[in-house]
Amino acid sequence: MSDDIQYLRELYIEDLSKMVNSGKNPRPRVRHPGKWEKLDAHISLAEKHDAVMSDFGNRKVWVWSDLHFYHKNIIQFSERPYPDVETMNEHLIANFNDYVGVNDVSIWVGDVGFANETKINALLDQCNGYKILVLGNHDFHRRKRPLKLNFDETHLIYTYETPEVSLCFTHYPMDNIPYPWVNIHGHLHAYPKSDTGHPLHYNVCCELHGYKPLTLDYVVGIAKMRLENYE
Repeated sequence: MSDDIQYLRELYIEDLSKMVNSGKNPRPRVRHPGKWEKLDAHISLAEKHDAVMSDFGNRKVWVWSDLHFYHKNIIQFSERPYPDVETMNEHLIANFNDYVGVNDVSIWVGDVGFANETKINALLDQCNGYKILVLGNHDFHRRKRPLKLNFDETHLIYTYETPEVSLCFTHYPMDNIPYPWVNIHGHLHAYPKSDTGHPLHYNVCCELHGYKPLTLDYVVGIAKMRLENYE
């Protein structure tokens, strides 16, 4: 594990563990921060990881977050334009496969679904390409272990670097993201507030982008502008 990813992981855990005001009593930012602390930056990798990464520059890469498959209440909470979860699930998968090809790579920035592993995996198996998960707060089993979802890779924190910009993918926005990294995150939905106001944050929640995945090239372009404005 590189020094950068280890340092970013430590910062992320620190940020998730910090105390926040909620009602009368302070509480950690996330429930049971210990379950996050137990996780390495890289949780699991497929056997074909090295082959895919060696060809990464030749593949189209996509990014999205917070699908919330099977989550009935999210339709009302976030004013999603679907009459029921079945329609929502079908529409999200169709959108994904309209863009993502069988040889493409996708990065899912957490909160995949609200159902058991079997039901969620049945949907994931319909989605094209090589799939990378950045773990979200709803991607844990009740026993506090990560769900066994059909992703080729699972990470607590994921990084992607170009000569001009460095991206750090986390589900929760990192309030302590260090310059010159740009934090690509999810977790915040269209309502009540989707923007942290931090100049080095970019939210890829699907609700903010027409329920369609974004190209990594587009995200890199946004990150470059965030970095330039920050400087």
